[in-house]
Amino acid sequence: MENPPSPSDKDSNAIAQLRSRFEGRKLVIATMHGKEKVMAPLVSRHLFVLPEVAPVNTDVFGTFTGEIARVDDPLTTLRKKIEQALELTGETLGLGSEGSFGPHPALPWVPADHEWVMLIDRDHQWEVHASIISTDTNYAQATVANLDELRLFAEAARFPGHGLILRLADSTLIKDITDWDVLTPLVTSRFKTGEGVQVETDMRAHRNPLRMRVIEQATQSLIEKTYSLCPRCSTPGFSVVEHEPGLPCEQCGSPTRLTQTEVWKCLHCQYSDSKRVAASTASAMYCDFCNP
Repeated sequence: MENPPSPSDKDSNAIAQLRSRFEGRKLVIATMHGKEKVMAPLVSRHLFVLPEVAPVNTDVFGTFTGEIARVDDPLTTLRKKIEQALELTGETLGLGSEGSFGPHPALPWVPADHEWVMLIDRDHQWEVHASIISTDTNYAQATVANLDELRLFAEAARFPGHGLILRLADSTLIKDITDWDVLTPLVTSRFKTGEGVQVETDMRAHRNPLRMRVIEQATQSLIEKTYSLCPRCSTPGFSVVEHEPGLPCEQCGSPTRLTQTEVWKCLHCQYSDSKRVAASTASAMYCDFCNP
């Protein structure tokens, strides 16, 4: 990821407002999987905080491998993680991320990583969150019956740079596999008896550099959103909450399903504003009349 603009490149009023809110405050990051490696440098540089990792067991809110089910939606789960970190540390500023993996919502045949990042400020009774959906993921699972099939899967999953997990016939999970010398003996004896082995990518951040990169991108998106201040109350996080369709077709003028107006809203004071998008027309390829 390229270096994002420095604070000096941002609006001077936003810088002053954020300095007054955050500068010198301790920010606790709710993670046990190394996410601070990409999150801490960004929030330290752009939000002027002093980040540190909170001693919170985030696995209790759900695991990718299913030993513990995630019972809440991603945003609720993320909020609970951060709130627990704040309770444990007694601090008032918390940060965390939550990820989900599965088919891309617009391209169901393509696997995707959907990452949410949230910042909570108890002092100002405020939170902001951002999310990114990325196809830059190795998310996959397969049942393999021999070393050749295993090697093909592992190479596609970018092993050993990215970790693998084995799920055995008795439902035993073997995690933290990051070396061929560890992986091969675990499966060889099972293959000799004709037992297939389910192998899957390890999606925990500290075992998945691709996911870590998306978390970094989502954190940068969160920072940009934080720098967007409400025109009325100056609370960070003034952002788009609704897209209104109707951008006219360039050929026939009929309304299309493309966005014509964005509705911006402050979740603190509830101020909202509607803004027309920059484009004045939509390509005829998006028109239900010209291109049914």
